Amino acid sequence: LLKDLSANRQVFCITHQPIVAALADNHFSVRKFVKNGETLSNVFHLKDFEAKQNELAELAGGDFDEAKVYAASLLEQRAA
Repeated sequence: LLKDLSANRQVFCITHQPIVAALADNHFSVRKFVKNGETLSNVFHLKDFEAKQNELAELAGGDFDEAKVYAASLLEQRAA
């Protein structure tokens, strides 16, 4: 559905599902934090493979080394 939607318009999707996130054309990391009682957000553009892999591994949870292997496989499948 997201792919069909993106054919004719820009789609911005926030997900905690690594399988969904891996399919994106562009990847961003959004971090929320509280400073002086105010909730703020930072958005980082993930440009290289390692940054994308680390973010997807974090989303996948579990043992980080195993999650990194899983994340790499998702990204490689996307590129194929």
